Amino acid sequence: MITADFESSSYYPRGGRGRQKITALKTMLITLAYLGTQWSMNAIADKFGVSESTVHVAIRRVLDFLLSISEREIRWPNDEEAARNKRAFRALGRCDGVEAGLPDVISAIDGCHVRITRPTDCEEDYYNSNEFHSIILQAVCDADMVFFGVFVGFPGRAHDARVLEESFLFEEAASRFDGGYLLGDAAYPLLPWLLPPYRHVTSSWQPWMSKFNHVHCKRRVVIVIAFGLLKERFRRLDKIDVNSIPQAVEIVMAACVLHNLARRHVDVFEYSDIANSDLGIFSSEPVDVDHKPTLAARLRDRLAQNLPL
Repeated sequence: MITADFESSSYYPRGGRGRQKITALKTMLITLAYLGTQWSMNAIADKFGVSESTVHVAIRRVLDFLLSISEREIRWPNDEEAARNKRAFRALGRCDGVEAGLPDVISAIDGCHVRITRPTDCEEDYYNSNEFHSIILQAVCDADMVFFGVFVGFPGRAHDARVLEESFLFEEAASRFDGGYLLGDAAYPLLPWLLPPYRHVTSSWQPWMSKFNHVHCKRRVVIVIAFGLLKERFRRLDKIDVNSIPQAVEIVMAACVLHNLARRHVDVFEYSDIANSDLGIFSSEPVDVDHKPTLAARLRDRLAQNLPL
């Protein structure tokens, strides 16, 4: 399907002078080889029997095509899809013996680092606390690990909460998630539409807080697995060796588009152990907001207290 879409698009040449053009399928396979491995351009050229310049052109064409369909493939759920997501997240409770689950969960949110070569500009901003240069991929996904919001390119040194505040996700989620909420880790602020777990404050800790954190973790892990699937399938994200940050952002976005296409169709990728794998998924320091008696705090307390112990 994706190859046919590419072939019928303006990004695949209709003809021209000079050498015979390569097929749309071969162009797509060259790009998949690039995204799925750490092979050099020379190795890819040898593999497909083409020149290095042809490899560069093929990759550029497919990346541009994938970016052009990104809004179609990575999009916010409509009302029907949001309702289906709520049911799917609630059903995850059966996996850990909590039939009731958490109601009204629409998605999970997290961020991960994508390693890059040392940039020439603002190099220190991209050097993260894990001691390598990176850009941050922040995403939200549904219970099937399909991304429906992706924000990529912030310097690796930034805190998850700051990335959220600077992203389109912040404004759009506040308006779109009326009647539902996201689950995020402790690096995120407590908001009416975003619920992190409780932090362990010994003076006020209650058993139902522990239960909430357990149930929360079982559902939030889908975004961790989604990142794991993305990085396992697209090994180019192990380290993106390109000359500019915008190029790196394009590569990550293209991989996210392909990830969604794979998840929505037949995806036989093994991911049972991905959540426990070392795939460069790191969290920022927790945000200390649990003491604030906000509307969001009351919502979380109500949800937690309604869970069976």
